Amino acid sequence: MEQTSDTIGIYVFSGTGNTLKCAKALGTALTEMGISVHLHEIANGSETAAERDLVICYPVYGFNMPRILKDFCRNLTTGEYDPEIIAALGLPKHLFHKLQQPGTAIGTYEGTKVVLCATHDTGSAVEGIPMEGNQPYISSGTWSLLGVKTEKPLTDEASEAANWSNEGGVGYNRYQKNIMGMWLVNRLRSELCPEKPWSEITAEAEQSCFDETVDANAAAFLAPESMQAAFDAALKQKPQTAGDYFRCAYRSLALSYRQAIEELERNTGRTYDKLYIVGGGAKNGFLNRLTEQATGKTVLALPIEATALGNLKIQTEVNA
Repeated sequence: MEQTSDTIGIYVFSGTGNTLKCAKALGTALTEMGISVHLHEIANGSETAAERDLVICYPVYGFNMPRILKDFCRNLTTGEYDPEIIAALGLPKHLFHKLQQPGTAIGTYEGTKVVLCATHDTGSAVEGIPMEGNQPYISSGTWSLLGVKTEKPLTDEASEAANWSNEGGVGYNRYQKNIMGMWLVNRLRSELCPEKPWSEITAEAEQSCFDETVDANAAAFLAPESMQAAFDAALKQKPQTAGDYFRCAYRSLALSYRQAIEELERNTGRTYDKLYIVGGGAKNGFLNRLTEQATGKTVLALPIEATALGNLKIQTEVNA
């Protein structure tokens, strides 16, 4: 292999971690050969290729590349696929069809227009929020997607360092971040009290006086063999009751929301006074109150089927 003094950029998307493992092995081999390497994980197509020489690593989905890789090849300024990146990667041009915007009618079915939705479930959920003005939102499920609508993608160093992404929306950009959600408490419940109703769990959490918190986004909580053991290892004082564990988890989630909103306000240069929450987590009154206290924002929790409403909204506007 011919060596170059320039840095090689290895851009990797890995669904299960296997491709990332291969990319890291490649990076190690190149480094041992005296070649400078920067490894970037592709997240929601938000990255921009800075190096002259690129290596792209990705799994094959149904004889094709993942959608997220196609998004990576899209020019964030023009909104179209970037021909320079496609050419640099040596990818077949016929794989990259003309991009269509949400709300575009692409055909008919029994007299009804078939319309492209707002990109996917989260995109439709954001479109389904009856929002006054432009305020941050959380799509709260197993994971939490926290973001805000912006006029254009934000690709500065601060956004990259804090792992914020940009996704196309219905005439706007969604500047958002994927952070921890109900995964923490769902796993705790399955271990500590699988038969107990959520209403009792949150009541016990409210009654608890346990004060410690954890970094909810720490890698230790992503896929532990035991979520209880993961909490025990991260805390100085071991919780004594199930209520202690859940109080710790809920307070930690609220603090992670605060941290993300503080980053959001710094990166956008704006301050916000409201926070909209949709999805399954919006039904948790205790967490909503903790979030309001932690963030200082007015929390508007909407336990609605926001994804379905957003999808229906796009379809209705075009078929009206």
